[in-house]
Amino acid sequence: MRIAIISDCHFGFNEDALPQAREAMLKALKLDADVILLPGDIYDIRIPRQETVKETIELYCEISNLSANAPDRREIEVFEKEGDLEKLQNIKGIPILAIWGTHERRGKGLANIIQILDSANLVLNFHTRTVLLKKNGKTVALQGLGGVPEEYFRRTLEVGEFKPLKDAFNIFVFHQNLKELLPVEREEDVAMDELPNGFQLYVNGHIHWNHDLKIAGKRLIVSGSTVVTQMKKNEEKQKGFYMFDSETEKAQFVQIDSRPFYFRELEFSNATALEVEKTIDMEISKLLSGVHMKKPQIKLKLEGTLKNGENLHLQIEKSLAKYNELALIYVDKNFETKELKDRIEGIRRLRQDGRNAREMGMEILKEKLRQKGIVLDDPMELFEMLAEGEIEAAIAKI
Repeated sequence: MRIAIISDCHFGFNEDALPQAREAMLKALKLDADVILLPGDIYDIRIPRQETVKETIELYCEISNLSANAPDRREIEVFEKEGDLEKLQNIKGIPILAIWGTHERRGKGLANIIQILDSANLVLNFHTRTVLLKKNGKTVALQGLGGVPEEYFRRTLEVGEFKPLKDAFNIFVFHQNLKELLPVEREEDVAMDELPNGFQLYVNGHIHWNHDLKIAGKRLIVSGSTVVTQMKKNEEKQKGFYMFDSETEKAQFVQIDSRPFYFRELEFSNATALEVEKTIDMEISKLLSGVHMKKPQIKLKLEGTLKNGENLHLQIEKSLAKYNELALIYVDKNFETKELKDRIEGIRRLRQDGRNAREMGMEILKEKLRQKGIVLDDPMELFEMLAEGEIEAAIAKI
């Protein structure tokens, strides 16, 4: 069975998100995919704009119709296993299976976009469910666990009791940080040897650059994102998706026509603004010397010291202005003025910790509750209430 693993599309993030994910799905069909697997962060925010939802519904329908009407379509039977019961799912065309990620996750009792799409039979949400795909007498069993706060992940694994099924090729799909793939190790992040044993393949979303490797005796595939969102050096790697064959257990990384991204670090010592400008100009000119079908994204990280009294901001603006029509350029300045240095250092700590704004907000809330002596069973529920603007409900909660 051929499984297209397309991850972290981040629909709604920018103008690249939809067309690049669409290209991935269309290529998957051309490569005779039997199923499309979406391991989370399909959308960029918890409550996507209605325009984004409309565009993506049209995409799912397009993919479904194209696959359903293909003359050589190979039938896939889809079942859900509940105890000893198996129920056939009403799916038209190629099955699109999904779990939610950290960007779609909402609080207890609140529906997220993946659950809504499942209710409309546009995708099949298999968070904490087991889905069986049958073809030519062979069975692939997928079990999924959508993104949860890192500190709750181990407990969720215990409660879920994820176990491989007999007489099936078993795949465990999740959406979390992994210690082995992050530059800074954190106690709350899970390691590969802590994941349920016995699955032939483990698929993770969340990480934005692709991997196909074996860790702790477990085969792991991470497709990476189909669009650049984090602007880290690792995102210079080509975007795409994996086509995995469950019979041969071979994985092929398929590239898509994504917008080029370049990350460069430039260091200076007691430089003048003019020297900084000339260096930036030389670097950008070099990066743009090739042929680009799309405007490249360029991230420049500037570090070091400046001569006193230099107006760097104006000089950089002057240097970048002439490239406005040729590239999308972002500059991160880390020069030694105390105010700027402190601000950038705070951002760097967040990046090194791998935390996003929601995780930081959750930590701040927990600390405030601790200071006030308030103990809650589920602080995340209170956080979500505050995030949703449900102030009265939040007050009643505490």
